[in-house]
Amino acid sequence: MTMNNHTATHLLQAALIEMLGKQVKQSGSVVTPEYLRFDFTYHKNLTPEEIKQVEDRVNEKIMENIQVSIFETTYKKAIEKGVIAIFGEKYNPEKVRVVDVPGFSAELCGGTHVPATGNIGPFKIIEVSALSAGNRRIFAVTGPKAVELMQKNFSAIKTLSQKFSVAPEEVVSAVDKQEEHSACLQQTVKALKKQLLQSQLADWQKQIAPLNNVPFLSLLLENYDVDD
Repeated sequence: MTMNNHTATHLLQAALIEMLGKQVKQSGSVVTPEYLRFDFTYHKNLTPEEIKQVEDRVNEKIMENIQVSIFETTYKKAIEKGVIAIFGEKYNPEKVRVVDVPGFSAELCGGTHVPATGNIGPFKIIEVSALSAGNRRIFAVTGPKAVELMQKNFSAIKTLSQKFSVAPEEVVSAVDKQEEHSACLQQTVKALKKQLLQSQLADWQKQIAPLNNVPFLSLLLENYDVDD
């Protein structure tokens, strides 16, 4: 799975550059058997539509099952061919290793990779966040982990659709309506509690007694919060 996620990281970077422009530069990455993490430079947050486009583009290249080519050349020749090098990384000028997904991605890399993109399996972005101004971070999963995630999400949506008696694509709208209804009920309860408190003011005033010549009243109110 590590090699799947490593090659997927290369495809992800190529898709980001293709979609967002050459200002996208890798600023860090982590590849594990469980997931991949890719940090990159970009001046604004990605929209949901942009995230979907990047994800779709990576999956498109995976389904094309492109044979991955790995070869050695000089650093100069690699750069002249447009191969991506990581900024700040030290390379042997006489021998560098190129990982090439023909027609889409070419990077200098010494890591392990799949023989063909189809080996990666499904690719799913699970989180996009901002590290700092101009720096973003993407977490993604591939293969069995992506399938497992999709199955869990499908099961959750199916359960909610049955609970709300709506089609799966209407679940979000149903949840939004439920939240609106809950907020209205909370406002109603708050108003009723306020009326109840006000109705008891006259009785509480009668319970005021002097304590060391200071008018004093002690009350224990249950089911009320500080704001009430």
